[in-house]
Amino acid sequence: MPKRKRGIRVHDKKEAQDRKAEELYAAILNQDFGNVIDILDEGVVTLRDKITISSNTTALHVAVGTGRNRKFLARVLNLATRDNQQLDMRNSEGSTLLHVAAIVGNTEAAKILVERNKDLLYVKDNEERTPVN
Repeated sequence: MPKRKRGIRVHDKKEAQDRKAEELYAAILNQDFGNVIDILDEGVVTLRDKITISSNTTALHVAVGTGRNRKFLARVLNLATRDNQQLDMRNSEGSTLLHVAAIVGNTEAAKILVERNKDLLYVKDNEERTPVN
């Protein structure tokens, strides 16, 4: 039987987190900012949580990797910084948000990220590459 934590089964909590992560992933892919806010307001997942099956990629990595709409990207990044979430988070390859934007050729995301934090240009991933490389 799964352990109970404050009256909620740990297994049930994990299922709820997984479900919300899937919903957040879909909302980001669809660039549905209203739905992103609704999901985040529930407090089950955050923009820093790993939301892919491989548990490699955060919601913010997905946003900069797939989002081409400058307004949507800016709004999502504003949510992150509003909640004091740093934009230098890494995935399992050590890639920052700027690395991901560079890898997929998302110049809009790269511009926004560099405007907010120029130091991201010099951060190296696990293979010692900067986003410019």
